[in-house]
Amino acid sequence: MLFKNKHFVFITSGGRTGTKFFGNLLSHIIQDSFSVHEPDVFSGFKRKSINQLKHFGFNHLVLGKFTGKTGIRNLSQNYLSKRLSLKELETSIAQHREKYYDNIENNLIIESYSGWYGVIPGIQKLYKNYKIVVIVRDPRSWIASNMDWGTMYGKRDWVSKLGLGRLNPKMIKDKEYEEEWTYFSRFQKLCWAWKTIYEIMLKSSENDKNVKVIRFEDVFRREAKYKKLEDLLTFITHFPGRDFSFKIPDNILERRVNKNISYKFSEWEKWNNEMKNDLLRICGHVMQRFNY
Repeated sequence: MLFKNKHFVFITSGGRTGTKFFGNLLSHIIQDSFSVHEPDVFSGFKRKSINQLKHFGFNHLVLGKFTGKTGIRNLSQNYLSKRLSLKELETSIAQHREKYYDNIENNLIIESYSGWYGVIPGIQKLYKNYKIVVIVRDPRSWIASNMDWGTMYGKRDWVSKLGLGRLNPKMIKDKEYEEEWTYFSRFQKLCWAWKTIYEIMLKSSENDKNVKVIRFEDVFRREAKYKKLEDLLTFITHFPGRDFSFKIPDNILERRVNKNISYKFSEWEKWNNEMKNDLLRICGHVMQRFNY
């Protein structure tokens, strides 16, 4: 089994849930750990890009993304649309990450990226020592945040603009919403995306003791958030035969990463009845599973 001598944590979500926060900071909190956020997501030619090109190569980082063959997000969609079998998914993940992980000396590798949402079965088959953290956010605030952020089905959505394929009902043969999709507003599309992404992760993680689902609000918004953070860190640092020590810095949860670029979209209480009804119709059954 590949990567058998190291320990891995994958933090995933539907996005807009603080995964960048964890990727940037956990290596400073947990001993002998390396944490990273979206290691092979190319965001233009910056200082970070030099290391990305060194570790992943131009074909993986750029050309493969445009043809839908490389990148964890593409693997998720290719697997969910049945263009990849589980065995092919395992092979692709190994090709994506083996060289990169070999260059990391730390024993605990933590990767935070929403793109892992669709390939949890590949992680479960391929890795020996793994933990998966699924972060869920109340769809009422998640949708508002995405409406303002603009990168999913919105004006800043370069995935769609470049024809790279954003998750949609036809892709995964969701017959219930396939016909409606053509007429959906961006708001309705986000409702569907939240519902679908978390349905996929819930199904993949059933009965897996190495998966922990946490609510965004419990870690970042509630009074007992430091206790929730401690519980999370205890979970991801405990493996059979090996524990990693950690220390929580003072006020660590007061920092904010990836703040919204605007706050123009109204909060739930100000939505009209049609929007509220759409949310409950599309997301309601999944919201209940998370006690929202």
